[in-house]
Amino acid sequence: MSDKITQREYLDVFAKTGHDALQALLVVSCGSAVSFLALLGVLLGSEKLAPLVRSALPDFQSAISLFIYSIMCSLLAYALSFISHASFYLRLGCEDKPPRSRALGAIAHGLTGSAVLVEMACLTFFMMGGFQAARGLSNLVTAPL
Repeated sequence: MSDKITQREYLDVFAKTGHDALQALLVVSCGSAVSFLALLGVLLGSEKLAPLVRSALPDFQSAISLFIYSIMCSLLAYALSFISHASFYLRLGCEDKPPRSRALGAIAHGLTGSAVLVEMACLTFFMMGGFQAARGLSNLVTAPL
C-alpha cells in the first residue's frame, strides 16, 4: 500500500511539473506571437516605415506562421501530457488486472514520449520563428531609404 502511495505522490509531482513547464511554453509562444503582431502593427501603421516593411514582409509572414505552429504544438503537447497522466493514474487503479495495467502503462509511456517530441517541435518552431523575425528586422534596417 505504501508503494502505491509513493507512486501516486510521484505522479502528482510529475504531472504538476510537466504541466507547469508546458504552461510556461504556451505563455512564451503566445507572448511572442502577440508581441510580434503588435510590432508589425506599429511598423505598418507608420507612413514612413510602411514601404520599407513591404521588403521584409515575406520574412515576417514566415515568422508569424512559425509562432502560430509553436502555439499549436504547445497545445497538442499539453493535451498529450494530460491524457498520458490520466493513463498513469488509471494504471494505478487497475493493478489487480495485469493485462489492463500493462496496456495502460504502455499507452501512458507512448503518449509521454509523443508529448516530449511535440514539445521539441514546439521549441524548434519557436526558435525558427525568432530567427525569421530577426532576419526580417535585419532586412528592414538595411533596406535603402
